[in-house]
Amino acid sequence: MQLNASRIKVLQAQDDLVTDMLKSASKELLRISRDHLTYKKLLKTLIVQSLLRLKEPAVLLRCRKEDLQLVDLVLESARNEYANKARNQNNKNTLFVPIT
Repeated sequence: MQLNASRIKVLQAQDDLVTDMLKSASKELLRISRDHLTYKKLLKTLIVQSLLRLKEPAVLLRCRKEDLQLVDLVLESARNEYANKARNQNNKNTLFVPIT
């Protein structure tokens, strides 16, 4: 019985930490979204990271209505950065076998 109570306390503590982190992240994101220069950089970085993680030939990008103009501004730059990074990642994975 004590073991279960102990596990429940641990799970509750973990849940509390995650909840606090989500609240903190939401507040920070709201603060950053008011600073257009920082937010613009963040959007571009997040778009590039997402494209690199997805590794899909076509992607549908969804954003908040209030971010649409900012996303339009960074989209071409994000595409170019993604293309460069994807090309570099492919080069790193190339295996050269010596001729024998």
